[in-house]
Amino acid sequence: MELGAALRSIFIVFTNEKNFAHRVIGSRRLNRLGLHLLRIVLSDALYLLRTLPFAWLHPVLWFRFVRDGFVVIENFLPAADADAVRSEYDAASRTYWAANPLERIGERGFGPKHLRRGGFDRYDGDSANRFIDIPPGGAIRRAFCSTWRMSSLCLALFGTLNRFRKHSIYELVHGDEALNPDVQRELHKDTFHHTFKTWYYLDDVTAAHGPTQVVAGSHRTSLRRLHWEYMRSLAAVDDAGHGNGGSFRIDDAELPSLGLPPPQEVLCRSNSLVVVNTKAFHRRGDAPRDTVRRSLYANFRPWAFAPVVH
Repeated sequence: MELGAALRSIFIVFTNEKNFAHRVIGSRRLNRLGLHLLRIVLSDALYLLRTLPFAWLHPVLWFRFVRDGFVVIENFLPAADADAVRSEYDAASRTYWAANPLERIGERGFGPKHLRRGGFDRYDGDSANRFIDIPPGGAIRRAFCSTWRMSSLCLALFGTLNRFRKHSIYELVHGDEALNPDVQRELHKDTFHHTFKTWYYLDDVTAAHGPTQVVAGSHRTSLRRLHWEYMRSLAAVDDAGHGNGGSFRIDDAELPSLGLPPPQEVLCRSNSLVVVNTKAFHRRGDAPRDTVRRSLYANFRPWAFAPVVH
Protein backbone atom coordinates (compact mmCIF):
# COMPACT_ATOMS: atom_id res chain seq x y z
CA MET A 1 0.00 0.00 0.00
CA GLU A 2 1.41 3.40 -0.95
CA LEU A 3 2.03 5.96 1.78
CA GLY A 4 -0.85 8.24 0.77
CA ALA A 5 -3.37 5.39 0.84
CA ALA A 6 -2.03 4.21 4.21
CA LEU A 7 -2.43 7.68 5.70
CA ARG A 8 -5.97 7.96 4.36
CA SER A 9 -6.80 4.60 5.92
CA ILE A 10 -5.54 5.79 9.31
CA PHE A 11 -7.32 9.12 8.97
CA ILE A 12 -10.73 7.57 8.27
CA VAL A 13 -10.64 5.82 11.65
CA PHE A 14 -10.65 9.24 13.34
CA THR A 15 -13.63 10.63 11.43
CA ASN A 16 -17.36 10.18 12.05
CA GLU A 17 -17.56 7.52 9.32
CA LYS A 18 -19.76 4.69 10.59
CA ASN A 19 -20.57 2.65 7.50
CA PHE A 20 -19.24 -0.89 7.67
CA ALA A 21 -19.26 -1.00 3.88
CA HIS A 22 -16.07 1.11 4.06
CA ARG A 23 -13.03 -1.13 3.59
CA VAL A 24 -11.31 0.14 6.77
CA ILE A 25 -14.30 0.68 9.08
CA GLY A 26 -15.67 -2.67 7.89
CA SER A 27 -12.38 -4.58 8.03
CA ARG A 28 -12.98 -7.97 9.64
CA ARG A 29 -9.38 -8.21 10.83
CA LEU A 30 -9.40 -4.75 12.44
CA ASN A 31 -12.78 -5.28 14.05
CA ARG A 32 -11.75 -8.64 15.44
CA LEU A 33 -8.86 -6.73 17.02
CA GLY A 34 -11.35 -4.24 18.49
CA LEU A 35 -11.38 -1.26 16.10
CA HIS A 36 -15.06 -0.52 16.73
CA LEU A 37 -14.57 -0.70 20.50
CA LEU A 38 -11.51 1.55 20.34
CA ARG A 39 -13.50 4.21 18.52
CA ILE A 40 -16.30 4.01 21.11
CA VAL A 41 -14.03 4.28 24.15
CA LEU A 42 -11.88 7.07 22.70
CA SER A 43 -14.89 9.12 21.58
CA ASP A 44 -16.46 8.68 25.04
CA ALA A 45 -13.35 10.10 26.71
CA LEU A 46 -13.13 13.05 24.34
CA TYR A 47 -16.83 13.84 24.77
CA LEU A 48 -16.32 14.19 28.52
CA LEU A 49 -13.16 16.23 27.93
CA ARG A 50 -15.15 18.68 25.78
CA THR A 51 -18.14 19.06 28.09
CA LEU A 52 -16.57 19.03 31.58
CA PRO A 53 -15.14 22.58 31.36
CA PHE A 54 -18.66 23.88 30.62
CA ALA A 55 -20.69 21.68 32.99
CA TRP A 56 -20.87 24.58 35.48
CA LEU A 57 -23.14 26.44 33.04
CA HIS A 58 -25.94 23.95 33.68
CA PRO A 59 -24.69 21.56 36.39
CA VAL A 60 -28.01 19.85 37.19
CA LEU A 61 -28.94 19.39 33.53
CA TRP A 62 -25.41 18.17 32.74
CA PHE A 63 -25.59 15.53 35.49
CA ARG A 64 -29.03 14.32 34.41
CA PHE A 65 -28.01 14.26 30.76
CA VAL A 66 -24.82 12.29 31.42
CA ARG A 67 -26.77 9.88 33.65
CA ASP A 68 -29.89 9.33 31.52
CA GLY A 69 -29.00 10.40 27.98
CA PHE A 70 -31.96 12.77 27.73
CA VAL A 71 -33.52 15.72 29.53
CA VAL A 72 -36.81 17.61 29.30
CA ILE A 73 -36.59 21.35 30.04
CA GLU A 74 -40.06 22.74 30.73
CA ASN A 75 -41.06 26.41 30.30
CA PHE A 76 -38.04 26.88 28.09
CA LEU A 77 -39.04 30.31 26.78
CA PRO A 78 -40.70 33.26 28.55
CA ALA A 79 -44.40 33.40 27.70
CA ALA A 80 -44.08 36.41 25.38
CA ASP A 81 -41.24 34.81 23.42
CA ALA A 82 -43.11 31.50 23.22
CA ASP A 83 -46.14 33.29 21.75
CA ALA A 84 -43.98 35.13 19.19
CA VAL A 85 -42.24 31.91 18.19
CA ARG A 86 -45.57 30.12 17.80
CA SER A 87 -46.97 32.90 15.63
CA GLU A 88 -43.98 32.84 13.27
CA TYR A 89 -43.94 29.04 13.23
CA ASP A 90 -47.64 28.86 12.29
CA ALA A 91 -47.20 31.38 9.46
CA ALA A 92 -44.17 29.55 8.01
CA SER A 93 -45.95 26.20 8.29
CA ARG A 94 -49.09 27.45 6.51
CA THR A 95 -47.01 28.90 3.69
CA TYR A 96 -45.04 25.67 3.24
CA TRP A 97 -48.10 23.41 3.26
CA ALA A 98 -49.94 25.66 0.79
CA ALA A 99 -47.02 25.50 -1.64
CA ASN A 100 -46.23 21.82 -1.02
CA PRO A 101 -49.19 19.47 -0.58
CA LEU A 102 -48.07 16.32 1.17
CA GLU A 103 -47.18 13.41 -1.11
CA ARG A 104 -46.80 9.78 -0.05
CA ILE A 105 -44.00 8.67 -2.37
CA GLY A 106 -43.79 5.03 -1.31
CA GLU A 107 -40.04 4.91 -0.67
CA ARG A 108 -38.82 2.14 1.58
CA GLY A 109 -36.49 2.64 4.52
CA PHE A 110 -34.62 5.89 5.22
CA GLY A 111 -35.29 8.03 2.17
CA PRO A 112 -33.34 10.88 0.52
CA LYS A 113 -34.18 14.57 0.73
CA HIS A 114 -36.83 15.90 -1.64
CA LEU A 115 -36.26 19.63 -2.05
CA ARG A 116 -39.41 21.75 -1.90
CA ARG A 117 -40.13 25.45 -1.99
CA GLY A 118 -39.05 26.69 1.46
CA GLY A 119 -37.57 23.44 2.76
CA PHE A 120 -37.48 19.73 2.03
CA ASP A 121 -39.31 16.49 2.80
CA ARG A 122 -37.77 13.17 3.72
CA TYR A 123 -39.61 9.89 4.16
CA ASP A 124 -39.24 6.98 6.56
CA GLY A 125 -41.46 4.47 4.85
CA ASP A 126 -44.92 6.02 4.87
CA SER A 127 -44.00 8.62 7.52
CA ALA A 128 -43.15 12.09 6.22
CA ASN A 129 -40.60 14.44 7.77
CA ARG A 130 -41.19 18.06 6.72
CA PHE A 131 -38.22 20.39 7.30
CA ILE A 132 -39.19 24.02 6.80
CA ASP A 133 -36.74 26.91 6.56
CA ILE A 134 -36.72 29.28 9.54
CA PRO A 135 -37.22 32.95 8.57
CA PRO A 136 -33.75 34.52 8.90
CA GLY A 137 -34.54 37.60 10.99
CA GLY A 138 -37.65 36.73 12.98
CA ALA A 139 -38.75 35.70 16.43
CA ILE A 140 -37.63 32.07 16.13
CA ARG A 141 -34.03 33.06 15.50
CA ARG A 142 -34.03 35.94 17.98
CA ALA A 143 -35.87 34.25 20.85
CA PHE A 144 -34.85 30.63 20.41
CA CYS A 145 -32.09 29.59 17.99
CA SER A 146 -29.53 32.31 18.67
CA THR A 147 -30.00 32.86 22.39
CA TRP A 148 -27.27 32.49 25.00
CA ARG A 149 -29.36 29.83 26.73
CA MET A 150 -29.34 27.62 23.66
CA SER A 151 -25.65 28.29 23.06
CA SER A 152 -24.73 27.51 26.68
CA LEU A 153 -26.71 24.26 26.55
CA CYS A 154 -24.77 23.21 23.46
CA LEU A 155 -21.49 23.88 25.25
CA ALA A 156 -22.48 22.12 28.47
CA LEU A 157 -24.35 19.11 27.09
CA PHE A 158 -22.79 18.56 23.65
CA GLY A 159 -19.35 20.15 23.84
CA THR A 160 -20.02 21.94 20.57
CA LEU A 161 -20.99 25.38 19.30
CA ASN A 162 -24.56 26.32 18.54
CA ARG A 163 -25.16 27.19 14.88
CA PHE A 164 -28.33 28.65 13.38
CA ARG A 165 -28.15 26.40 10.33
CA LYS A 166 -28.60 23.34 12.58
CA HIS A 167 -32.16 24.40 13.40
CA SER A 168 -35.33 24.03 11.36
CA ILE A 169 -39.08 23.98 11.67
CA TYR A 170 -39.96 20.29 11.72
CA GLU A 171 -43.27 18.51 11.31
CA LEU A 172 -43.50 14.73 11.55
CA VAL A 173 -46.52 13.25 9.80
CA HIS A 174 -46.92 9.66 10.95
CA GLY A 175 -47.49 7.02 8.30
CA ASP A 176 -49.29 3.70 8.02
CA GLU A 177 -47.01 1.03 9.47
CA ALA A 178 -48.86 -1.81 7.73
CA LEU A 179 -48.65 -0.08 4.35
CA ASN A 180 -44.95 0.92 4.46
CA PRO A 181 -42.97 0.42 7.71
CA ASP A 182 -41.23 3.36 9.36
CA VAL A 183 -37.62 2.37 10.12
CA GLN A 184 -37.48 5.01 12.86
CA ARG A 185 -39.94 2.92 14.88
CA GLU A 186 -37.23 0.30 15.37
CA LEU A 187 -35.17 0.65 18.54
CA HIS A 188 -31.72 1.83 17.43
CA LYS A 189 -28.74 4.05 18.11
CA ASP A 190 -27.57 6.56 15.50
CA THR A 191 -23.84 5.85 15.53
CA PHE A 192 -20.83 4.83 17.64
CA HIS A 193 -20.26 8.24 19.25
CA HIS A 194 -22.28 10.89 21.07
CA THR A 195 -24.67 12.77 18.78
CA PHE A 196 -27.57 14.96 19.81
CA LYS A 197 -31.06 16.00 18.78
CA THR A 198 -33.30 18.68 20.22
CA TRP A 199 -37.03 19.26 19.84
CA TYR A 200 -38.74 22.40 21.09
CA TYR A 201 -42.43 21.52 21.22
CA LEU A 202 -45.14 24.06 20.55
CA ASP A 203 -47.89 21.67 21.69
CA ASP A 204 -48.26 19.13 24.47
CA VAL A 205 -46.74 15.79 23.49
CA THR A 206 -48.86 12.87 24.68
CA ALA A 207 -48.74 9.14 24.03
CA ALA A 208 -51.20 9.72 21.17
CA HIS A 209 -48.56 11.74 19.27
CA GLY A 210 -46.13 8.84 18.93
CA PRO A 211 -43.46 10.50 21.11
CA THR A 212 -39.78 9.71 21.02
CA GLN A 213 -38.91 6.74 23.22
CA VAL A 214 -35.49 6.48 24.89
CA VAL A 215 -33.78 3.72 26.87
CA ALA A 216 -32.43 5.67 29.83
CA GLY A 217 -28.69 5.22 30.37
CA SER A 218 -28.13 3.29 27.15
CA HIS A 219 -25.67 5.91 25.87
CA ARG A 220 -23.19 4.88 28.59
CA THR A 221 -20.47 2.33 27.94
CA SER A 222 -20.31 -0.80 30.12
CA LEU A 223 -18.50 -4.11 29.73
CA ARG A 224 -21.75 -5.81 28.73
CA ARG A 225 -22.44 -3.06 26.22
CA LEU A 226 -18.92 -3.33 24.78
CA HIS A 227 -19.37 -7.08 24.31
CA TRP A 228 -22.69 -6.44 22.53
CA GLU A 229 -21.04 -3.79 20.33
CA TYR A 230 -18.17 -6.14 19.52
CA MET A 231 -20.48 -8.92 18.37
CA ARG A 232 -22.61 -6.50 16.38
CA SER A 233 -19.55 -5.02 14.69
CA LEU A 234 -18.51 -8.46 13.47
CA ALA A 235 -22.04 -9.12 12.23
CA ALA A 236 -22.04 -5.72 10.48
CA VAL A 237 -18.82 -6.64 8.66
CA ASP A 238 -20.56 -9.67 7.19
CA ASP A 239 -23.63 -7.58 6.34
CA ALA A 240 -21.74 -4.58 4.89
CA GLY A 241 -23.71 -2.91 2.14
CA HIS A 242 -26.96 -4.54 3.25
CA GLY A 243 -27.33 -3.34 6.84
CA ASN A 244 -27.88 0.00 8.51
CA GLY A 245 -24.44 1.58 8.24
CA GLY A 246 -23.57 1.34 11.92
CA SER A 247 -26.97 2.46 13.26
CA PHE A 248 -27.34 -0.80 15.14
CA ARG A 249 -30.84 -2.08 15.96
CA ILE A 250 -31.79 -3.91 19.14
CA ASP A 251 -34.87 -5.84 20.26
CA ASP A 252 -36.64 -4.88 23.48
CA ALA A 253 -36.04 -8.42 24.73
CA GLU A 254 -32.24 -7.89 24.59
CA LEU A 255 -32.23 -4.87 26.90
CA PRO A 256 -32.26 -6.77 30.25
CA SER A 257 -29.12 -8.69 29.24
CA LEU A 258 -27.35 -5.31 28.98
CA GLY A 259 -28.71 -4.17 32.33
CA LEU A 260 -31.00 -1.65 30.64
CA PRO A 261 -34.63 -0.68 31.37
CA PRO A 262 -37.48 -0.69 28.86
CA PRO A 263 -37.85 2.32 26.53
CA GLN A 264 -39.46 5.36 28.13
CA GLU A 265 -41.85 7.69 26.32
CA VAL A 266 -40.62 11.28 26.45
CA LEU A 267 -43.82 13.19 27.19
CA CYS A 268 -43.92 16.92 27.84
CA ARG A 269 -45.99 20.09 27.91
CA SER A 270 -45.89 22.80 25.27
CA ASN A 271 -42.94 25.21 25.53
CA SER A 272 -40.62 22.33 26.49
CA LEU A 273 -37.21 21.51 25.04
CA VAL A 274 -36.40 17.81 24.74
CA VAL A 275 -32.71 16.96 24.37
CA VAL A 276 -31.60 13.40 23.49
CA ASN A 277 -28.17 11.81 23.14
CA THR A 278 -28.83 9.63 20.10
CA LYS A 279 -26.02 7.25 20.95
CA ALA A 280 -28.69 5.97 23.33
CA PHE A 281 -31.19 3.44 22.03
CA HIS A 282 -34.28 5.32 20.91
CA ARG A 283 -37.18 5.12 18.49
CA ARG A 284 -40.26 6.91 17.23
CA GLY A 285 -43.46 5.92 18.99
CA ASP A 286 -46.56 4.60 17.27
CA ALA A 287 -49.41 6.89 16.25
CA PRO A 288 -52.29 6.74 13.74
CA ARG A 289 -51.59 7.76 10.16
CA ASP A 290 -51.55 11.55 9.60
CA THR A 291 -50.94 12.34 13.27
CA VAL A 292 -48.66 15.40 13.28
CA ARG A 293 -45.93 16.20 15.83
CA ARG A 294 -44.70 19.82 15.51
CA SER A 295 -41.39 21.18 16.80
CA LEU A 296 -38.32 23.26 16.25
CA TYR A 297 -35.67 20.66 15.62
CA ALA A 298 -31.88 20.55 15.58
CA ASN A 299 -29.37 17.78 14.91
CA PHE A 300 -25.83 18.13 16.27
CA ARG A 301 -23.14 15.68 15.15
CA PRO A 302 -19.81 16.98 16.47
CA TRP A 303 -16.53 15.41 15.41
CA ALA A 304 -16.24 12.31 17.55
CA PHE A 305 -12.55 12.78 18.23
CA ALA A 306 -12.37 16.51 18.85
CA PRO A 307 -10.52 17.27 22.12
CA VAL A 308 -11.98 20.79 22.30
CA VAL A 309 -15.24 22.56 21.52
CA HIS A 310 -15.77 23.12 17.81
